[in-house]
Amino acid sequence: MSSRNILKRDVPPCPKLTDWNDSISEKAQKLIKEAFPQKVLELNTMLESELFDEKYIKVVRQDVTIPQSRIGLPNDLTMNHETPKEVPTPVTATSRGKKRKASIDTVESQDETNHKQASVMVPGNSKIKSIIAMLKPKTSGLIEDLNLIKLWVMLLIPRIEDGNNFGVSIQEDILEEVRSAEGEAAIYYDETSKYHHSRAKIISKIAKYPFIDDYRECLAELDEKQWLHLKLVVKELRNHYNSLYHLMTKNWEKLICPRSSNSDTMF
Repeated sequence: MSSRNILKRDVPPCPKLTDWNDSISEKAQKLIKEAFPQKVLELNTMLESELFDEKYIKVVRQDVTIPQSRIGLPNDLTMNHETPKEVPTPVTATSRGKKRKASIDTVESQDETNHKQASVMVPGNSKIKSIIAMLKPKTSGLIEDLNLIKLWVMLLIPRIEDGNNFGVSIQEDILEEVRSAEGEAAIYYDETSKYHHSRAKIISKIAKYPFIDDYRECLAELDEKQWLHLKLVVKELRNHYNSLYHLMTKNWEKLICPRSSNSDTMF
């Protein structure tokens, strides 16, 4: 390849990519101007609902009942006992039928054992689980919205030049705020899995030591703590939408045209 081709400054445009970038710009601007304020109001309405009222914390407490069922031991646990050797008997059609029947009985016994094991399953806190199921789409929606905004702001950043970079610094500050909010929203999913893991460990302790009341109290405190955490998550989602909306709309001119002659300062 010749040096002339390497130093070529003209980059051929890609019409499909240009159209896609234009659609990104249109979606992002509509999202900021219309969807962000609406989502702030929706989250405010959610906070004012019965689910996040201070009185609801008493309803969150859920007593755990672990039923005691007698589950038969598997047949193979008796194989360790010494038994007198028997004289081998010839295999006949009758003996084959008995072995086949014994095999069927073993399968049926195993199915019955599995059924008994399933009947002692301890359910989770239904109140907390319903709130988590309601918040998950909103959290994932915030991550998707911020990912779109992040891409749009990156496309708005002009090429690197000497001087007149105040507007570019505003774009970079906004981009940093978007990335920070996106990272915090992703952490909310980790907190949910940690809650279920911690709750399962406490329940296993209750099953092993049912006479220790502190384990049951610890479980109730954990559920209350998770409820407070979920309420805080709703507030954080609302605050992210609200703060980013005001940050971008107040600096809209510099965000769109970072190298204009306007010398307004950032709010």
